[in-house]
Amino acid sequence: MNKVGNRRVRIVEVLLGASIAAVLLSCSMETASAVVGQTESSKTPVQLVSEGGPPGSARGAGQSMVAEFGVRSRSTLVGGRLEPRSRISHAPPFSGYVREIYVQPGDRVEVGTELYLMERDEIGRGFRPVVVSARIDGRVSVVDLELEQRVSQGAAGVTVLNDSEYHLDARISDKDAFHVEVGRMVQAEAANGRRVEGLLVQRSQEPDYESGLFTLRFRFPAGESLSIGSFLLIELPTERLSGVFVPRAAIERRLGRHFLWVIDEGTDELQLREVRVGESVGNETQVLDGIERGERYLARLTGREREGAPAGSRGATREG
Repeated sequence: MNKVGNRRVRIVEVLLGASIAAVLLSCSMETASAVVGQTESSKTPVQLVSEGGPPGSARGAGQSMVAEFGVRSRSTLVGGRLEPRSRISHAPPFSGYVREIYVQPGDRVEVGTELYLMERDEIGRGFRPVVVSARIDGRVSVVDLELEQRVSQGAAGVTVLNDSEYHLDARISDKDAFHVEVGRMVQAEAANGRRVEGLLVQRSQEPDYESGLFTLRFRFPAGESLSIGSFLLIELPTERLSGVFVPRAAIERRLGRHFLWVIDEGTDELQLREVRVGESVGNETQVLDGIERGERYLARLTGREREGAPAGSRGATREG
């Protein structure tokens, strides 16, 4: 082989060697990159544990809560329209003619204010006219008389309202009727948004037998913010519950039994503890027995909790 041929062979060998080296270098870099990625993804995330706080504070993964004593109230809404404390119809005391009318609707009157005058209707006998006077303080509501009208004894006359205060009658179910406390103050909201305070003064002894509803009577003071006929909506507490309350989501049910994942203060490990539950109020449930005040428990569950697992481990908490 001549010199030119030898030179071409050497050039080909150099190029081939460079290509092999580049391929080997590329494979080595890809392998290293894969190893680094695997290492980063296998790191265990840190779980934060929040002790205590209100039920709504358990937002993220791994949070716990402290069992605390509390009081919760159940309530129901009832409504009705304000009526005057009382109304009296001043009817004609005998049959006769209306000779004078001294008032009109809307007038303020006091006890003894003259309302109207009547003469007896008895042929052949003479009687002095009789003035009918107000028997209560209040406001004239209706005048059902006309001048020179002949009226009968006991017919409609002049109605006076005692509007020194108002009452409101509302209906309530038999389920709640005997849970309300007669004699307690209540809060009511009027249509204009104003809130007023009243008093629950009476509960009927019998229900309406067709509807099964009992009647509650409330009393409200008269004032500028209220008037006869105003509609009020009353939030009425029906039951007060006390004890330890936990979020419903924290309770695990198994074969009709109830459990909480409690955190051991010494080892910070999970313990599945059976509890006895009571009433539910909103998104909370009353725990009657099985957990003590000050103990921590998991507020959120994943379904992967296990006995003895660290409280902050991945398997012990719900991922956010």
